[in-house]
Amino acid sequence: MHKTATWLFPLIAASVAIFIIVLFIDINQPSSKMVKTEIYEDKGLAAKDDEASWIGKLSRFRHPEYLYPVNEVSLEMNSLVSSDEKKQYRLSIKLGSSYDFFCLKQELEKTKLSYLLNQSSDSMNVEIDSSDLVALNGLIEKLKMYQITATLSLLKKD
Repeated sequence: MHKTATWLFPLIAASVAIFIIVLFIDINQPSSKMVKTEIYEDKGLAAKDDEASWIGKLSRFRHPEYLYPVNEVSLEMNSLVSSDEKKQYRLSIKLGSSYDFFCLKQELEKTKLSYLLNQSSDSMNVEIDSSDLVALNGLIEKLKMYQITATLSLLKKD
């Protein structure tokens, strides 16, 4: 038994080493053949046509292993509503006190609408520009509960 084990271990190690060497040779063989073919074919094409691009040369060889790089992508998107047809609305609110402004800010945080505050010495005006008519009408209804008046108008483009 001891004699068999002393011969079996080197035999297994040698067979594994041979298997790895054969595997490396088999893996690297197709790529080295392709490089040789490419060099040979490139010399023939360069002599025939000096103006051919490298991608044109590769497409003539029809190498299935080669992936062509993508340099530029263009997208054309068709939207259902063009930007000219979208209407912008302006909600103008005249505030009488700072409490009115506090109530308005609470409602604007819920609707996630942005606003512009114009404050002069005697009055505060808030303007909200949006294309969401439903959100603006909902805000008007909520402001009526606080007795704050607001006017909705169509925003004219300059």
